[in-house]
Amino acid sequence: MFIKLINLLILLISLSAIANKALTTNITSVKATKVQIAELYDIFNIVGQCQNDNSHDYYANATGVVEKVSAHQGKIVKKGDILLVIDQNIAETTKSRAAALLNTKQEDYNRKEALFAKKFVSSEEYKRSKSELEDAKFNYSKALKTYNDMIITAPYSGQIGVIKAKVGDEIKIGDYLFSITGIENSQSIFIELPESLSGKVGVDTEVLIAGKIKSKIGAVSHYLSDNGTITAKIMLPYEDTDFLNNETTKKEFEGNTSPRTAAYKEVREDARTGLTYKLPLEASYSKSLLHNSFVDVMLIINPHKNLTVPESCIQRNNQGHFIYKIDGDTSKQLYVKIGTRTEGLIEIISNDIKEGDLVVTEGMTKISDGSKVKILEE
Repeated sequence: MFIKLINLLILLISLSAIANKALTTNITSVKATKVQIAELYDIFNIVGQCQNDNSHDYYANATGVVEKVSAHQGKIVKKGDILLVIDQNIAETTKSRAAALLNTKQEDYNRKEALFAKKFVSSEEYKRSKSELEDAKFNYSKALKTYNDMIITAPYSGQIGVIKAKVGDEIKIGDYLFSITGIENSQSIFIELPESLSGKVGVDTEVLIAGKIKSKIGAVSHYLSDNGTITAKIMLPYEDTDFLNNETTKKEFEGNTSPRTAAYKEVREDARTGLTYKLPLEASYSKSLLHNSFVDVMLIINPHKNLTVPESCIQRNNQGHFIYKIDGDTSKQLYVKIGTRTEGLIEIISNDIKEGDLVVTEGMTKISDGSKVKILEE
């Protein structure tokens, strides 16, 4: 009897040890990181051709009588300076009337929208108000273009060349107005883009040229070439003191190293204005680009912010992409939609995940939904 009791005790001890061992081995050590909101963007690489833009001729886009000529041959002008005025009263009246109509239609639409939400107006009346607002926006854009075609300003800082128009002259569309030469040897880069980027690339799309010169697209032609491409023009930065003395711009770029930013390195004094400013590194580099040379261009497309995790967190099975979120000491398998990849991070979309949540980065193959986990210290 005594021997049986001893055997039973030994059996119980063994079973207890096995159970404890099993419990211990069911806790898996993993590495984790926090979900963060990060800046994301897509990248498109293309080769562009550099061209000098030192001199341009400008022609009339509107008819009328010249009322004012502020510029003369050889005059140094700044970007935005008024050079020539055609029928100022007509230009200002056209613009102000279009602006007033736009404000009226905007207020009417806002009112109809609120009433429609409360079902106080019909769908037809709401849609009519929206259509009238869109028409007013279109008419205002036309009026603004007309205004800019009649109140003509310097497109960039430079020196006026030949200017033929005189006060009292009747101007017709296509008449030669003036030429302007950039004070510095300004340059542009032309790129040919696939039709698929037509709705994604526009004016102010950021670019990185030759891996070091930051700029933006200045113009896009959405007409398809015979090769099925669209053309975009990039203005190269060149000691633009209006840009460089902008404190907001300085703070935005200073000290950053991502492809979207460049640091200010040199300190210069503008000979014309006496202003001291920081010259961005990209402006120095742009001087070395030769006319008609080919350069690598990186387009920064669709910049936005959203939840991100390291790409190593993402797993996939026949149901889709998923990650393991850590809730206390337990892993939860959550399916996510993925978006843009940027610098090792990947955008995730899920209603079950928020900024600051812990997700597994290493050890995913050893766990499943509901596994007990222990986070390893880095």
